[in-house]
Amino acid sequence: MIGDQSGRSGEMKKVLMSLLIPLTIWAVEFNPNVPVIIAESTQKLPDITVGDDGTIYVIWADTRYGTNLYFAKSTDHGETFTEGVQVNDEIGQVVTLTSNQPKIAEYDGMLYVFWADQRAGYYHTDIYSSKSTDGGATWSSGFSVGNGFKFNLYPEVEIDPGGTIHLVYYVYSTSTLEFESVEYRKSTNGGNSFSFQTTVSNYSGSKPCECCPADIVILPDGNKIAAFRDDNDNIRDIFGTRSQAGSDYWGDLFQISYEDFVISYCPSSGPSLDNMESTVAVGYMVGINEVPRTFLKISTDGGEIFGDSISVDPSVESDVIQDYPSLAMTSDGMVHIAWEDHRDGSDIYYGSMMAGESELSSIQILNDDGSGESQREVRMVNGNDGFVYAVWTDKRNGDDDIYFATNYSQVVVEETQPPIPITPVLHQNFPNPFNPETVIRFELSGREMITVTVHDILGREVARLLDGIRFDSGVYEVIWNGTDTGGSLVSPGVYFYRLTSGYSYQTRKMVLIK
Repeated sequence: MIGDQSGRSGEMKKVLMSLLIPLTIWAVEFNPNVPVIIAESTQKLPDITVGDDGTIYVIWADTRYGTNLYFAKSTDHGETFTEGVQVNDEIGQVVTLTSNQPKIAEYDGMLYVFWADQRAGYYHTDIYSSKSTDGGATWSSGFSVGNGFKFNLYPEVEIDPGGTIHLVYYVYSTSTLEFESVEYRKSTNGGNSFSFQTTVSNYSGSKPCECCPADIVILPDGNKIAAFRDDNDNIRDIFGTRSQAGSDYWGDLFQISYEDFVISYCPSSGPSLDNMESTVAVGYMVGINEVPRTFLKISTDGGEIFGDSISVDPSVESDVIQDYPSLAMTSDGMVHIAWEDHRDGSDIYYGSMMAGESELSSIQILNDDGSGESQREVRMVNGNDGFVYAVWTDKRNGDDDIYFATNYSQVVVEETQPPIPITPVLHQNFPNPFNPETVIRFELSGREMITVTVHDILGREVARLLDGIRFDSGVYEVIWNGTDTGGSLVSPGVYFYRLTSGYSYQTRKMVLIK
């Protein structure tokens, strides 16, 4: 059953629209994809950062002559990128194992790059750094910032507001390549030198998962959180440790995810952290019935307590693989997350939500090629302009290239004017919880072809309320009476309703009670 609110009297429609304002979800729309580099060889493992002036900086691994690091930038918000410049000075010595991405960071116009380098021999692979003072046109000679007596991988870097560089990385035995520890170093002089290393994984009884990279955030009070996947007899949930402001030492282990994820091998997928003030968000993968799925957790008290796990898309079929999340927070309190999704090949999916909400909206595919080719290794960051910027490895042209997307917009809305929502907008059902029926409302500003489906907690479609019906602009309601496609009553519990329009869709949760 469906009702069209657009045919009511003008007075009634004004009242309806005023009531809808607090419920409106502002959708996120991305610009067309832009290639950073297209070459007849494998380009992979990109990373990205955005300077205070809006300049976008990208690095990646290039395999044309061994494996080397290349750099490009954009000064027009990603419409075009400069030609690639090689960063590493020792040709062909960059090490790229599994998720061992190089990292780039910027502070006050200075660029810093970190990577794993085997110039001293493979079994002495070390973390190296190079910096640029001229916007990436030239780079300093690489120098060791890891443990030169060990095998080192997985650098992760964060620069705090005072310019201190915080670096974590993994250390292994040179003889057996067995994992030993996660280590930390910092630089207070612009990367010219680093402190003695201290151990992040300073605990016993279990150990960090040896091939799942860690991540680090710096809180407003200067305290630090490092998170990683732990391995406790093949139970591989996400844990963290804390370090006080000004200290190089790390405290006790604390648990972030509680899925009891059991897997006999390292899944090579670590957590992704970001924060805005004292709100900390973490994206991570766990196996649900042995299928990798991506989840999100949020803390509003500086990482002391994390909320419930939030599935990035609970309506998807239960056998769909979702992995390798990358997360960013913007100054408006919005949490943005991108991940690899295998429901139709291998695509980069995106969703977002406000920090206080319990489910993602604006779920969409970032790569716009529609080719079904492999897209992977996504990295997403925020700029100080409130927008997000993403890069990934993309096979649409046959070889692995690096592509870019952003939701940056130059449209300025006067503060006295309410923002215009990008539709369709899917509202929360009412009542919720409900029995025996509930109303699902959606809003269109233009002509759209709409499908509305209901799914159970395993992602299986339960009912199809609308199937590719075209609507004009307006506000519409569809009623679900708690029955499946065969007309039988479904069991009480949690369900998800999904509105699909073109290649984008939105999902919300509802509860049917006895």
